[in-house]
Amino acid sequence: MLEFFAPETVAANAAVLARAVGTARDGLSSRVAYFEALERIQPRRFAFDAESGEPALDFGRSPEGEALIRHFLGVDDVDASVGFPEVDDARLRDAIVEGIDLLEQVYPQGAESARLLVGSFLFARQAGSGGASLGDQLGVVWLNPPTRWGTVDYAEAILHESVHQALFLHEMINRVYVAGIEQMELEESRVVSAVRRERRPFDASFHAACVAVELRTLYAKLGNGQRAEVFAAGLRQTLPELAHRRHLLTDVGAAVLDQMIEELPPSPEGEPTSDTAASLVAGL
Repeated sequence: MLEFFAPETVAANAAVLARAVGTARDGLSSRVAYFEALERIQPRRFAFDAESGEPALDFGRSPEGEALIRHFLGVDDVDASVGFPEVDDARLRDAIVEGIDLLEQVYPQGAESARLLVGSFLFARQAGSGGASLGDQLGVVWLNPPTRWGTVDYAEAILHESVHQALFLHEMINRVYVAGIEQMELEESRVVSAVRRERRPFDASFHAACVAVELRTLYAKLGNGQRAEVFAAGLRQTLPELAHRRHLLTDVGAAVLDQMIEELPPSPEGEPTSDTAASLVAGL
């Protein structure tokens, strides 16, 4: 497990934020103090369950939910084409529970970090995307799951977005990049993503590499070596490019990169081609 995604690191980073913002207090869980801190520093409120410790589900039917949908999807209006119908509520609730339960069974530390980081899953429809996390709206994960998704797909999506959440928080508390956004978007800073297999800004590909490491771990624990190797193959392409641009990272960021390099398994015979790997990860 990448150190920044470990539950103890997530909890420590969240506690730093809560203390800085002033939401840490006796008798309040660190998870709730973190979400309260996010609500103070971010312009949009979001749903979270202060009692159960499990992520809440938001179908965007409140003013707060609609504001989040507009932000995540970049739309001006939230209508029936964007929202999931109420008939899907129970199915989606069960799917999230089953996805987290599967993570709990095979990767309990990943499940624990997800619970610490995700206040709510926001459901909204937009063609061409399965969901996202945004650095300016931590605590919320947008999901747009197709009906074909099974339990493993939900577990993968939850883990995927939780890694983004953890890295955004780590960036906020510890500073990961020396370079600014404009420099990381320059052509010479772009790196092939381990997930999308296209050249992206340095920070986007750094995030994707972290996600690929954790998803490789998930599928290895599930006993799906073929799927695990897809992510390993992507990492073998992107990690050397990230290392070549190490100067864009702080010591904190370089430590994350070094851990990814150290944990990368050797290339096996018959490694999937880039085209095969890209087709298997399409839609992530």
